[in-house]
Amino acid sequence: MPDDAGPGVAQPRGLLVAVAIVIVLASVRAATTIVVPVIIAVLVTVVAAPFQQRLIARGMHRLGAFGTVLAATSVIVAGFFWAVDLSLSAFLADLPSYAPGAEQLLTDTLNLGKSMHLDFTHLVSVGTLVSRTFTEADTLTRSILSSIAGWVIALTLTGFMLHEALDFPGKVRSLLKDDSQFNRLAAFARDLSGSMAIMTVGAALTAAGDLGVLVVLGVPSALLWAALAFLLSYIPSIGSIIIVIPPTIATLVRFGLARALLVLVLMLVIDNVVGILIVPRLVRRRLDITPLWGMLSLVFWGWLLGPAGAILAIPLTMLAKFLLESSPVTTPLARLMAPVRVTDT
Repeated sequence: MPDDAGPGVAQPRGLLVAVAIVIVLASVRAATTIVVPVIIAVLVTVVAAPFQQRLIARGMHRLGAFGTVLAATSVIVAGFFWAVDLSLSAFLADLPSYAPGAEQLLTDTLNLGKSMHLDFTHLVSVGTLVSRTFTEADTLTRSILSSIAGWVIALTLTGFMLHEALDFPGKVRSLLKDDSQFNRLAAFARDLSGSMAIMTVGAALTAAGDLGVLVVLGVPSALLWAALAFLLSYIPSIGSIIIVIPPTIATLVRFGLARALLVLVLMLVIDNVVGILIVPRLVRRRLDITPLWGMLSLVFWGWLLGPAGAILAIPLTMLAKFLLESSPVTTPLARLMAPVRVTDT
């Protein structure tokens, strides 16, 4: 009788877990504006907290270490948004200078169509194109500026979380009766922190390389494109490809095909070396998922949380896999996400 009851109990339990997951995901999607700043605060804390612990280990007072790390984090975040705001304003002010290039590009396209006996006259007019560019740029500016409120919330939460991180490991250890559970949680925190640190360094290298290329080639709004490259570098696989599109188009309209191709090639080299060859190999050792699940996670988190979900896809997938491994009901799904080891065969 007990043997027969086992599968009967497991099946409803699995159904309850599935229903609970659906309810949680629906709630997260409905509260994206609140959830995203919280997730960002958690991830920033995960990256910054180890530096706080290192300062304490070197003899600095707890509050001194907390203040130092919080101040450094605040300066970095504020500096990033200042750079984006400044470069966006410069881009908007410089937009009228793109109109002649857009007109010439459209004219060349129409002439090319005529030479190939194709009618391209149905393409958008130059006036509509320029007007739409202004509209899209204004919308982008407003979205960036409005997101500052969310980042202020995230930064405020980060301050409280960093302070809590001073005693949080001890609290968790006292709550968990089994040391193996605490060790597993600590190992996950280290992996997540290490992965985020690697991705951040890779994003900084990509942005610095792109900025150097754009400045040398005289591309306007180079700081804006570099800041965009920094953010898009967090998107797995396709981020390094998306990065090159805006500056290449801007260069094409402003300076013509030759310089645009040079921008495209040089940025592709930099972004792919860092974003495809170096960072993924280092992160994958910690992430421990197959490329297919990595791409599916990008689509899923992008759908659930919008652009922020695509940028945060890797750390969120690591968290999801860790949670799936924590329950016997969902452990098989976590194993499906992991690559096959040679020793497993």
